[in-house]
Amino acid sequence: MSPRERFDRLYDRVIRAAEARSTDTVLMFAPMALAAFEQLPEADTDARYHAAMIHVVVGELAAAKALADTIARNQPGHLFAFLIRGEAAEQANDLSSLTQSYKDFLASYDAEMKANRREYLEHRPVLEDFLNRARAAPK
Repeated sequence: MSPRERFDRLYDRVIRAAEARSTDTVLMFAPMALAAFEQLPEADTDARYHAAMIHVVVGELAAAKALADTIARNQPGHLFAFLIRGEAAEQANDLSSLTQSYKDFLASYDAEMKANRREYLEHRPVLEDFLNRARAAPK
C-alpha cells in the first residue's frame, strides 16, 4: 500500500467513526492518520483538506486553520480553505469567523466550481452541504 493509500484509508476510518460518534475509534486512529499524512512524500490540496478535517474532528483547530492557510496561499480562492475555516469556527462557536467563512465561500463558489477541480468533484456532497449552510446563514 502506498503512503497515500494508507493515509486515505485512515482518514476514511476517522471520518466514519466521527460520523458514528465513536469517540474511542476517532481517538485511536486520528494520530495514526495524521502521522501517515506527515509521511506523504508530497501533500496535495486534497490531502491537506483531509488532514485538516481530522484536526477539526479531534478539536485541534489551530492545526486545521494552518492547513487552510496553506491551501489559500497555494491556491487563492480555493473552497476548501473557506470550508475548513468554517468548520473550525463552528466547532469553536466563533460566529464572526463562521460568518466570514460563509461570505468568502459564497464569493468564490461560482468561479471555483467552473474550474472543475478533481477534489471538488470528489467532495461534492460536502461542498453542497457547506453551500446550503452558507446560503441559509443570517447575514
